[in-house]
Amino acid sequence: ALVLHQTNAYLSPMCCGDNFCCAVQTDATVDCWGGHSFRTVIPYWYKSESDLRSIKYVTCGGKTLVAVDAQHTVAAVLGAAGYGVDSFPVQGIGTVVRDVSVSFWGGSFID
Repeated sequence: ALVLHQTNAYLSPMCCGDNFCCAVQTDATVDCWGGHSFRTVIPYWYKSESDLRSIKYVTCGGKTLVAVDAQHTVAAVLGAAGYGVDSFPVQGIGTVVRDVSVSFWGGSFID
């Protein structure tokens, strides 16, 4: 059975994962520190979190970062292979979301 619920969501400009944290800066870029190693990046034209622009929210979990822009769309997913990022469908980029959650081996978003 499909169960539908009304929900409030609270996207944040700061998050922490496994050994790292990230924050959206006042110029809408993302800065991360700690032991992150984002070797897998979707979409491919971003090379690292420092390439992200016009970001308003981030969510982290495990070894993954998801960036959401001011229009509430998924802008990028970065992470270490084997921790969910490599199974994120590229067609998910641009999806309008209300909230995003990431864990060690995957994640979900509410649209």
